[in-house]
Amino acid sequence: LHVKFVVGLGRLVFFILWLNHIGSCVWWIFVTNIDVHTDTEETWYKQTLVEEETADLADATSQQIYWYLQGLYWSVTAMFSGSSFRVPRTSMEAVFAFSYVVFGILFGSTLISAVASMSVDFQVAHREKRGKQGMLRAFLQQHKIPTAVSGHIRYEVARLLEAEKIISKKDVDVLNLLSASDRDILWIELYSPILRTNALLRISDCMDDKVITDIATSAVKWAVLDAGEKLFIPGKDMIQAFC
Repeated sequence: LHVKFVVGLGRLVFFILWLNHIGSCVWWIFVTNIDVHTDTEETWYKQTLVEEETADLADATSQQIYWYLQGLYWSVTAMFSGSSFRVPRTSMEAVFAFSYVVFGILFGSTLISAVASMSVDFQVAHREKRGKQGMLRAFLQQHKIPTAVSGHIRYEVARLLEAEKIISKKDVDVLNLLSASDRDILWIELYSPILRTNALLRISDCMDDKVITDIATSAVKWAVLDAGEKLFIPGKDMIQAFC
């Protein structure tokens, strides 16, 4: 549970950094290259020349890490605060900065919603898990279960709670939207590898290559058993086989 939350949060952080990396690179293009046909006498390019006290920007761009971090800082501040330390000097720069700020507002609101939803889901799942473990602990203490046995039971329950749940056909309602032919293709891909582990079915399939296909599409039933549930009951005739 914690790992999934950390991985999801890590993906969001990576996505933020990647987008701001793109913004930094585009900003640097404006600073270094766009200095022609402007409607004002000032540009980011000329502003940088004045700040660095140089006549050639190539001399000022030798510190690549410094300028990359400058661009990254501009990108982050423009995206999340709507302002930055470099005010647009031309109409083109203003359009670029305006578009980037609008994009940042939309992206920021979406990001906040995603993080909030992820946090709520994590807290709900964590609270449910702690509730189940607390009930188990109270049960073991109330019935005076020995410490060694109690510790083993709690460990196994914690491990099972962390285990990934197997998704069965009944959990995926949208499969009912598929056509009969598409469902048959899916069942063949799903069941054929399992059926081929049976030696008798493998031999039969070698003699008739439609055996496994026919069984997979018409004779196999998916069953997922909950803890304590039995597939075979002593004394009761079974009309199906387990594979």
